[in-house]
Amino acid sequence: MVLSSDSVAVDISDLVFPNINKTPVYLNKKLEKKIAKLDQERNWQALYPELKKYVSNFGTQNFALQTYYIWRLAKLTEIFGSPEEAKPLYALVLKHSRQGLDVPSITARYDSLNRDKKSYYVPLAYYYDLVDFRRQVDTLIPPRSVLTSMGPRVNSMSEDYAPMVSSNDSVLIFTSKRNSVNTGINKSVNEDLFYTLNTENGWGKAEMIPNINSRYNDGSGFLSQSGKSLFFSRCEAPDGLGNCDLYMSNFQGDTLWTTPKNLGEKVNSGQWDSHPSLNATEDTLYFSSDRRGGFGLADLYFSVKDNRGRWGEAQNLGPIINTRNNEVSPFYHR
Repeated sequence: MVLSSDSVAVDISDLVFPNINKTPVYLNKKLEKKIAKLDQERNWQALYPELKKYVSNFGTQNFALQTYYIWRLAKLTEIFGSPEEAKPLYALVLKHSRQGLDVPSITARYDSLNRDKKSYYVPLAYYYDLVDFRRQVDTLIPPRSVLTSMGPRVNSMSEDYAPMVSSNDSVLIFTSKRNSVNTGINKSVNEDLFYTLNTENGWGKAEMIPNINSRYNDGSGFLSQSGKSLFFSRCEAPDGLGNCDLYMSNFQGDTLWTTPKNLGEKVNSGQWDSHPSLNATEDTLYFSSDRRGGFGLADLYFSVKDNRGRWGEAQNLGPIINTRNNEVSPFYHR
């Protein structure tokens, strides 16, 4: 089971979408006419397998353009399949519907099928309200593990964000705008990657990662589990394919990193690619991109490394994870 950013759980065991990374739109006029005819005749039993066949061949854009088909399939699945099989289909409708459907009624139906389901998550906005409330209450002593500042040795007067801790908790890397130049009239924003080491006396003074930062914006760093590879995003660079690309550098020992290398056109696109995250075996890279052909404003993608160390063609993570909105900042728990 996968939980996506809008907190609608989806688990589809018998429905796969082979066209997701092949074609943006699946067209089958003959099958569409057959579906329309069976729908008009109210021949629900014959309509059910035809709808399932059509929906299973959806491309990325079909989910937004033909959400109605998924909704009809969900309703028929309740009759000819089971409510359990119908739930993930209703969830897909809620994830991808844009207009023309009675979303409140669909939401009510989905919720009615999940009456016995325990909720282990709270809405993100509600979580932030709780954090803000605790900050107001605990003015002298910050609540445990919430809003405890790392202090001036790590933080600056500018924005410091996108932290990532190494697998052994010894290194923290993050993005900072502390090197931005403010002339009083115009501010030249500059993002750089910094690191700090965890010592017996706490976290040390933050320093720029050697040989990584450029005069362009560098940020959203992710350190591999071995600590030997660093993945990050660089924006507006002359060797970039889009406005932001993914790069990587290898650790050579003694704080020395190799010159960052663009991950190339199989991973990067002509648009925005950022927020890398690597799995434990270091052979699958997850990231966010707003490239054309996705489900929403930004989708999550992945690329797999072959035996020769080459990163393969980026693949969309599909309609169960991605929605019509923004999917960003993936994190692979190791």
